[in-house]
Amino acid sequence: MSVGTLTIKSDGHKDYSPTFLWTTVGQNLAVEARFNPVLKAYVNLGYQKGDFITADISADCLWKKDLSSLPDQSSFDFMETSAHGYTIQASVSK
Repeated sequence: MSVGTLTIKSDGHKDYSPTFLWTTVGQNLAVEARFNPVLKAYVNLGYQKGDFITADISADCLWKKDLSSLPDQSSFDFMETSAHGYTIQASVSK
């Protein structure tokens, strides 16, 4: 039994890619999986575009959102505040 993602290609072909796989689940057994997708943002000025984060993140989370509560397409603005901090807000359509 597995839980994964399903990608539908432009030609209608469906590709399934398992993320979690249980190989010992028998025919009369069940597995319950709960998926709570949460996007978190952290600020660290020691990195540049293209750098990979290889250490544990120890900073406080600046922002987090439950992805299942957002529209399919969402935009956000990352801004520096007057107190030299940072904030993330939903973009306003003009």
